[in-house]
Amino acid sequence: MTLQIALLLIGIVVVALVIFSSVDRARMKRRRYRIGDMDDTVPESSEESLDEPVPVLTSRLDINPDIHTIKKKQLSTEAEISETVMSDRDIEFMDELEELEQAAVMPISASFGAMPFGQGQGDQTNEGIYLAGEQTMANEAIDFIVNLPGRGPISRNRALGIYKQNEYMLEKPRHIYGLKNITGLWSDLEKDPRASEYSDVSLAIQLADQNGAIGESELNTFVQMALKLADALKRPTKFPITFEQGLEKAKALDAFCRQYDVIASINVIANSEHVFSGLALQTAATEQGLEFGPMDIFHKKDNESRGCRHQFSMANMFSPGTFDADDWGNFQTQGVTFFMHVPSAHDPVNVFDEMTNAAQGVARMLGGKLTDQDRQPLTERGLHVIRKQIDNIASEISAMGIYPGSEAALRIFE
Repeated sequence: MTLQIALLLIGIVVVALVIFSSVDRARMKRRRYRIGDMDDTVPESSEESLDEPVPVLTSRLDINPDIHTIKKKQLSTEAEISETVMSDRDIEFMDELEELEQAAVMPISASFGAMPFGQGQGDQTNEGIYLAGEQTMANEAIDFIVNLPGRGPISRNRALGIYKQNEYMLEKPRHIYGLKNITGLWSDLEKDPRASEYSDVSLAIQLADQNGAIGESELNTFVQMALKLADALKRPTKFPITFEQGLEKAKALDAFCRQYDVIASINVIANSEHVFSGLALQTAATEQGLEFGPMDIFHKKDNESRGCRHQFSMANMFSPGTFDADDWGNFQTQGVTFFMHVPSAHDPVNVFDEMTNAAQGVARMLGGKLTDQDRQPLTERGLHVIRKQIDNIASEISAMGIYPGSEAALRIFE
């Protein structure tokens, strides 16, 4: 009888949390005001000046690479690779590891307990609204984090108001996160409803990006901002790593980015003196599941991907690198380039296989031949060499806790 009562109480608590979460989401759907310009000198008491955020229309993680991405470091068919013969046990272990890696970039499943800060990453619906059981938070692999734990609720606008007075001095991507009282989940204050309250607050700044590692001066400015916010909120500060460790980690992360920021490409060149007509090219690309879109090139998306939706793109091989969608009837080119950004692709080996199939399909339909980055005939051996390099890169960056196609990968490599 006692067990039945206990289970009943647990059920009541779970239902209550679901109701609170639903109310919170409903409130967000009703209040879609345009966020106003925030004056840097807004007094701390001006909480009503921070309007509701506008939901961002998204569907999982996505990118649209510029054609200039092709100028990044490319994988070569001449690279030396080591062939390893794996036992059945090794293959079974790698399959299990792949499942874990894929789980790491999936949205967090419904949960009513708070997760340790820095572990996991939430997701949004196609209306940009956070679902119950999902959260967004800093990533210890790429962020320098300052935690502000304590007792008593913190209002969203008070914390965000102080943050906005100071964060303009920073250049690297930065965020302020809060542990919601109602759901017990971390979220981004800038995307939350105005009435949100939090038990804990954390600040995070990205240690490296395409412009290099964070400098000592900027990291110091960030730390001073965190201390100022902690003082205003009467909260202690906790640093997962020291200032010096943060600078060293930033340098290592920058070197990591430079090493693995690579693309894989396959050219399809017209046979002999022939050219690809615009209409034929459009038909062939569509047949392979590509869609014409941003940057005036073609893209292959996968809406079922558990990581980044973008797989690969197809650009004009010749200047200006784009296609003229307004004049397909007169457009001509002697070749196209298929390319994928390896760290941004979820399950990059599989994406490369899909890109290879698409390139071969276009070549068959239009009468073309596959070549490598040096415009030399692309053989099965060449494809194998590139594929093996991609497999190695995926394993190596995953070992750093930055999984291909994850939000962390997109943040530091894009």
